[in-house]
Amino acid sequence: MRLTDIESKLSPVIKAYLKDVYPHLQDKSYPVVICLDDVQFKATLRVRDRKTMLRGAYNIPNNTMYFRNRPTETAVAHEVEHWAQAQMVGPKVIIEQMQSEKTFREYEKSADDAASTNAHKLTGKY
Repeated sequence: MRLTDIESKLSPVIKAYLKDVYPHLQDKSYPVVICLDDVQFKATLRVRDRKTMLRGAYNIPNNTMYFRNRPTETAVAHEVEHWAQAQMVGPKVIIEQMQSEKTFREYEKSADDAASTNAHKLTGKY
């Protein structure tokens, strides 16, 4: 099921976060934010549960962030960094680059680093 109550609180928080953390990307289209329950998240993104459950995902072609249940600040900051990466490099280029395991891991590490640095800016805001 879609969790529209969480989405309605999270979307403006993400927009404010983007303005604060990524002011150089203000001319870019903001991502759509969709929050789903466990069942719908797994079905929509075609993922299986693992030891480390996927909490969010950024769909580059659709400019959409998907979150599982009420996402943590770290999960939000991580996906927002992926949005920023796609805006800076270009959607088609990043999709092509992410086909390489090495480059994929570099983008993931960058998103993890950005989340650890900036997630506190989201604390208590949604």
